[in-house]
Amino acid sequence: MKRSLLIGLLLVGTTYSLFAQLERMPFGEKSSYTITSPKKKASDNSLKNTKSILFYDDFEGNAFDFSKWEILRSDSIDFKKTYPATGTVWFQCSLSSFYGNGINYIKNGNNSAAITYTADDITWLLSKDTITLPTDKPLNLAFWLWYFYSTDYPTHFHVVAYNTETQVTDTIKSWGTTPENSISNQYKQRIILNLEKYAGSKIRIGLLYDNFNLNPRGNQLAIDDIYLVDQEFYELENKALPFDYTSIPLFLVDSVELAFKTNIINNGIEYPDTIKLEVVADEQTFRDTFEITDTLAVGEMRSVAFKNKHYIKNIGEHFFIHRMDTDNEFYIENNYDTVYINVVESIFAKDNGVIGGFSLGKDQEFGNIYKIPVDAFIGGVQIEWPPFNNTKEFTPFEFKVTIYELNPTDNSIKRIVYTNYFTKTAESSDVFVNYQLEEPVFCTRGFSYLVTVKQLGNEPLGIGYDGNAMGSFWKFNQSNWSIQPMANPTIGNVALRLTMTEPEENP
Repeated sequence: MKRSLLIGLLLVGTTYSLFAQLERMPFGEKSSYTITSPKKKASDNSLKNTKSILFYDDFEGNAFDFSKWEILRSDSIDFKKTYPATGTVWFQCSLSSFYGNGINYIKNGNNSAAITYTADDITWLLSKDTITLPTDKPLNLAFWLWYFYSTDYPTHFHVVAYNTETQVTDTIKSWGTTPENSISNQYKQRIILNLEKYAGSKIRIGLLYDNFNLNPRGNQLAIDDIYLVDQEFYELENKALPFDYTSIPLFLVDSVELAFKTNIINNGIEYPDTIKLEVVADEQTFRDTFEITDTLAVGEMRSVAFKNKHYIKNIGEHFFIHRMDTDNEFYIENNYDTVYINVVESIFAKDNGVIGGFSLGKDQEFGNIYKIPVDAFIGGVQIEWPPFNNTKEFTPFEFKVTIYELNPTDNSIKRIVYTNYFTKTAESSDVFVNYQLEEPVFCTRGFSYLVTVKQLGNEPLGIGYDGNAMGSFWKFNQSNWSIQPMANPTIGNVALRLTMTEPEENP
């Protein structure tokens, strides 16, 4: 009897632990993804060594226990009505959280603070100690936020200050309550909140995940690297735009012109000084510069297109370094970025390798568009499959590959040029597979071609994806033969590539 009871308790505990870390899928409940090769994330050292920190937590460490926080619950935004939270609450997110997808909810290092959408009412993460704010210095609260809002699952979140002397809870900022404050921010931009209105006060900072009276409830949410500092917060980010392709066949190099673009994102307060930009090839075959001389507002993103274009001639990987030079930033790690393109014998690709497997769902057709600049042939489709992440015996299953020719004027579907069924086998693990076409498909110069895969059964397809925050792919809608772009920083690009050959000239 005791043995049976013990087993039952263990099962309940395990079920609860998994339930507490559920996540909504990036493209609806039919889609799914797994992470098999997470990319290591550097720690954030932007402010750790300054003397201006009034409060800080990075949520790191194997023995982390939220010792700087209280975890509470309420049905209103009022500290006086809170009580200790039980059930689904804030937890330390690690790589293994969310069924192994935890890295998506970590900005820096190995951990963050997260909460799943199943939490009840309003769940507080409240700083335990009172923070005394100075009266004569700038005051800024800064943190990274993973926040996703959709009309199906509206996510509500609040940052509050509780004055320990007046016992008043004041909302500093809310998310999800109006169209203006419902913009998703999946660690795209650091949140900076000015707290100078509380100068001279004694406060506690609260992070409130709000599901009160929400049906359906919102999406999961995460916080990383939170600082309260008494100094100005200048921080710019240089985010280079990737090229349209990460790999091109050698015979296309003379036809592919590289254009260089970057986004300068103001993650701090208003930036008034000159910003000097440069892009240079690692082999010193190319260089261009640009200057921004006007003010960048808080939260502004400035798109910059460099004037000069570039052609590459030789096979191999080619890296281009984007640099930004400023005068008064205290955090410069985001001032550099790199983009690359690989010239190979025959592969056309848009992805940056594979970190896991992605499925859009049964009967959902999706893939990549490739614009062919010269007359050429498609000889095959290459798919990179991630490692299997479970130990169950694999049962082979079929999937469908289709190639569509698009109208050059509007990218609408013109016709099907190829379709066939292939099999994902037990050997399709941690490998790229070339699926040869029975006959090469001729591509007309200047036309674009959409190559898609379709999951036919209930078993997730699990095609490789790269998790590039700026990546995307296309979904084909069978009902009206239309296509739509699909972009989510969790998934990025899919590893669905073309094997190309050039026509042979007759002697």
